Amino acid sequence: MKSGLGRAASVAAALPMARGIGLMSPILMLVKCLLLPGAVALVLFLVFRWLAGRIGATPNDGGVAAAASLAFAYAAGHAAIAAPAFPPVDVTDRVSWIARASLLAALASSAAAERPLWRWVNRVLFSALTVVAMIGPILAERSQTWTGLLWIVAVVAVFVFSWANIDALDDRVSPATLGVSLILIVFGTALALAVSGSVVLGQLCAALGASLVVVVALARGSTLRAGLGPVCSTVLGALLIDGGVYSELPAAVAVLLTAAPLTLWTARLPVLVRLRGWQRTLAVALMTILPVALAVVLSFSDSPRYEE
Repeated sequence: MKSGLGRAASVAAALPMARGIGLMSPILMLVKCLLLPGAVALVLFLVFRWLAGRIGATPNDGGVAAAASLAFAYAAGHAAIAAPAFPPVDVTDRVSWIARASLLAALASSAAAERPLWRWVNRVLFSALTVVAMIGPILAERSQTWTGLLWIVAVVAVFVFSWANIDALDDRVSPATLGVSLILIVFGTALALAVSGSVVLGQLCAALGASLVVVVALARGSTLRAGLGPVCSTVLGALLIDGGVYSELPAAVAVLLTAAPLTLWTARLPVLVRLRGWQRTLAVALMTILPVALAVVLSFSDSPRYEE
């Protein structure tokens, strides 16, 4: 069942890459969606961490290295899967440039680590710019009514809250617990997008997931705040907007996937705090799987039927 949000985007006819064009062989898909972004993330993270050590940065501060690795590794995967034009021709092109720009937001977040107000300003400004960039084709139509304006404000608020939620979790749960659950959410989103009318969006989300796997594995014991907040949540949110507005992703699925990170707060429950680290990570991951699995099931049940 197509949501009203998706129906409002008839202008998306001019967005072929967001509609699932560009099927590739399984081997080529493996290389472009997983191996390439993973390899780029590996090399970049090691290089940036080495550079951070050379300039005297705190050894445990892997946030900027994580941000740079995620941003450029995703951009590399995006270029391999659906090379973006410059200036961007369609909305899907903009996600790659948003990923690059998110590195600036990550740097600003890191610089304002001790200034909460400026961090909120950074979140609001970059989230607003991202949403406006993604809904550009329907912005004029939406902004003509109060309900449309409220929808835009609500989407920006969700972006800001998602970013702030990850920042707060980074202070309260282990990097492994945070990273593993986010990886599940990203790959679940990739599957939901792929069966909801856009194979390409699913592939792009898989590239983000592959980059995230490498960064989480290498950043053991490091804070990931500067990377996962502005980069991961923003790129994932942009892909969800692309799928929900310009493709066939049901609104309920987008809501479930957006809310899924809230399940990480279960790691603070007394019954889980007493567990060993790996046990707590596994328990929280199982909690996270519930909304993600439901979102994927809903995507399958509502997936569009293609003619042979």
